Order: sequence, then C-alpha cells, then structure tokens
Amino acid sequence: VRATAPDGQPGHALTEAAAGAPPVNLELNYPEAAGQSEVLARALAPLLRPDALGDALRPAGAAGTPAAREAFAALLDGGGVRADPARILFTGNGRQAIAATLASLARPGDRVGVEPLTYPLVKEIAARLGLSLVPLAMDEEGIRPQSVAAVHRTAPLAALYLQPTLHNPTALTMGESRRAELADVVHRLGIPVVEDRIWSFLEPGPHRIPPLAALAPDLVHLVDGLSKRVAPGLTVGFVVGPAGRGEAVARALETLATVARGGRGAGSGSARW
Repeated sequence: VRATAPDGQPGHALTEAAAGAPPVNLELNYPEAAGQSEVLARALAPLLRPDALGDALRPAGAAGTPAAREAFAALLDGGGVRADPARILFTGNGRQAIAATLASLARPGDRVGVEPLTYPLVKEIAARLGLSLVPLAMDEEGIRPQSVAAVHRTAPLAALYLQPTLHNPTALTMGESRRAELADVVHRLGIPVVEDRIWSFLEPGPHRIPPLAALAPDLVHLVDGLSKRVAPGLTVGFVVGPAGRGEAVARALETLATVARGGRGAGSGSARW
C-alpha cells in the first residue's frame, strides 16, 4: 500500500523498507490482550492431571460432547438469543465450518451471494467447491436486501455468505431493522444463509444486536470459532444449523476431512481445510 503526496513526493504509507524485503502481511488479524497467556495457563492447569488429559485428547466426532455443546451455547449467548446445544457441530477451525456449511448447501456450479469485499479465504473455499461467488450491493449498513432479490431473480442463488457484525474488512455492522428486512427477503425467496460471527464478540456496548440466526432460524447457519476470541492457535470452529440440517453439515464435514487426509478413510472430521 503506497501513497503519493500532491506534490508528487512519497507520502506516509505501508512501503517496503528496501528492495527484496518481504511485503507487509495484512491477511491475518486477531486481538491480543495483555495477560492473555497467564489467563490461559490458569485455565489449562486442570488438564495436567492424567485422567483429565486423557479425556481431553480422545478422538471426538463433529457432535462433540454434551458438556462441550452446553459450553459453546453459553459462549454464543448474546442479543437475547441462546443457541440450542443439540444443533451445535464442531470443526477443526472456522474456515472448515464455512466450507462444510457451504458444501452442504450448494453444488459445483451454484451461485453464492457475498459482500463485494469478503473474507479472502471464502474465495479459496468457493474455488475448491466449484462455486461461483456473486457480489451483492452494500451501503453503510451492509448488504442491501433489494440487491439479494434482484440478483436472485437474474439467476437463483444457492446460499448467501455474510458477516453482518463487524464485517471483515470494512468493520460495518448491520442494524436491527436492516437485519429484519434481510430476514424477510431470504424467507420469501427461500435462500439459506451462512452467517459468520467470528468478530461479533467485539461488538461494542451492552446491547448486542441479535444475529440473523435469531430472525431466520430455519434458514441461517451460524459459524464461529475460538481463534479470534481466545488465541490464534486455538482453531476450534463450530456451526449452529437450522433444525434438521445437522446431518447434512456433518456429512459435508466428514467429506472435506477425508479429502484433506488424501481420502484415507473416516475420522474425526478435525483436519484443517
């Protein structure tokens, strides 16, 4: 990223220090709090017991354990909505949650609506799944519902992938009335939604706007993870799907995990994608 002042001289910008130096990498972003390691050390200390460590390191399927589902339901509790623990599935990371959900909703050649500036890895996921990403018009509140309807009329959309809260990279947050309008449109058109909530824990103020999943629970698949909330290396992801969708997402998750392992049989579905 470079800048030039009006007089033609270089301005303040991100520039390479010298020829041959590596470029500045802006792809990865995550919050880091002072004292984070100390807090994590205290939380992990009980795992040092052999019996606890043995339980923690056992293979686990996408459904996890009842205790884990309850814990993640509490973690997602916000905006006056609590996720149903029975509808939570676990993945190796957030991107695998996105990939499995999209794979369960769309087939190669299908169209998926996205924000014009979207999470970069969604482009890679779409390419691997053979999906065509379709940019939707945005304003200061995010995706415009009229754009969804217009694009869908042109050629049907198999799904939407959106970040309504603290969108990456614009940091826009969709207001409650806009979310209600969008929920009405997807209901009317029957378009499933993948709602990425990865940054929602940073939403400012005591009042958290309810997710789209609360307004269209029969269509919205909420995805989230721990890499931003807790630590970049803790890559657990999860999906909260509509009732009756868990089996389809779990099948897609297992297929992706098998591909990541080179097709070597069944496993826990926790391979990185």
